[in-house]
Amino acid sequence: MCSDFQHGQCLYSAETCLFAHPPAHCPLDNDGLVTVCVDYVKGKCLRETCKYFHPPEHLVSQLKAVKAQTAAATAASQVFP
Repeated sequence: MCSDFQHGQCLYSAETCLFAHPPAHCPLDNDGLVTVCVDYVKGKCLRETCKYFHPPEHLVSQLKAVKAQTAAATAASQVFP
């Protein structure tokens, strides 16, 4: 989550900031992190009012890239007998 946004001082919009600008209805955990709606990232969230964060496209792309890198690293680290 964008710490500048939390303090009302972010110079960027939600669509251009490198960090999340979640709406007030999205709860934060103890570490100041917001839960992303996995269904939204997959393009399948049908909730009229979702309690999870629906990130802008540039953050969705980052999430998908990190997931792909993690999957590739996991596959590369597996040793077959």
